[in-house]
Amino acid sequence: MGSIQDKKPTVCFDGVYMNSDVWINGHHLGNHPSVVFWSTGNEVNERVDSSGLAVAKKLIGEIKRLDDTRPVTNALCSFYDHPGYKWDATASAFALLDVGSYNYMMKEYESDHVKHPDRIMMGTESYPKDILINWNLVEKHAYVIGDFVWTGMDHLGETGVGFSRIDSRQRRGGLQPFPWFVSWVGDIDITGGKKPLK
Repeated sequence: MGSIQDKKPTVCFDGVYMNSDVWINGHHLGNHPSVVFWSTGNEVNERVDSSGLAVAKKLIGEIKRLDDTRPVTNALCSFYDHPGYKWDATASAFALLDVGSYNYMMKEYESDHVKHPDRIMMGTESYPKDILINWNLVEKHAYVIGDFVWTGMDHLGETGVGFSRIDSRQRRGGLQPFPWFVSWVGDIDITGGKKPLK
């Protein structure tokens, strides 16, 4: 395999080449030692629908063409956004991946391993309160290779999901409008400083 910088994008979606995501990231980051996995998405809405699976196959094919040395993953979560879907519906999406990434779904590791004994798993989003439970699962099961706690450091986007208030007025939860620009959920703030304990 040649250098990733020598390869050009080939997959086109609606006239737009994937170079905005796959090729540019691979071109600039492909030989960086901190790139351990390539990901095709995080909590993708169409994660188990035929259209989403088709896009995932194309993305994975392009990633593998550019760099076949690192595993490909995609972080799957519960179907909070699709009532009626069951967790077993994720099997077709996981089957495309080198490593199955689970967001907040550690309770599925053991039962999924029984059904899919060759699947390698990792937690890609988990709550800080569950860090010991998750790490014990990593230690207990060779097929669970790690866990990423969401979120240790504040980040841009998901604006204000961690906001708190001291008054008792009822307000709508969830994302906050401008002037919010960070999530306000990390123990480390956007500048790298430690936030006060909550």
